Amino acid sequence: MPYVDCGVALDALPAHLYPLQDATAAARCAIVPGYCMRDQWGQPDVMRGEETQLLGALAMGHHSGWFVLPGTHSKWVELASGRILQLRTYMTGELFTLLGQHGTLAAAIGNAAPVWTRRRLPMACVPRTGCARPPTFFLPRQGRVR
Repeated sequence: MPYVDCGVALDALPAHLYPLQDATAAARCAIVPGYCMRDQWGQPDVMRGEETQLLGALAMGHHSGWFVLPGTHSKWVELASGRILQLRTYMTGELFTLLGQHGTLAAAIGNAAPVWTRRRLPMACVPRTGCARPPTFFLPRQGRVR
């Protein structure tokens, strides 16, 4: 099932439904296509299912503005008159789960053995040489590896 381009307004989405051939006449079923938007480098960002939440926002009279759709891969979507202008995916939920089970956060919330011990702490606090600048913020970018 192909994605639709973000040029397709949300209220035009029903024209792009994909009917299921095996559905009975009494229970007609269709798949709602997701949206795909490409950045200036041609890298795709996609929405699969969240567009139905945006349809709900339209039905409630919200046609423009930023919408945050939380989840394992949270979406930030900017709408203008019911059209998607920007789409960004952030792997916040997945990152929280990984850190909550395997990182220093896990010890803080009681999900793992303590990561820092008196023996390890002094080693971790030694400044590293050769570091010209701190790393850039990676949260909006790590989803592009998928």
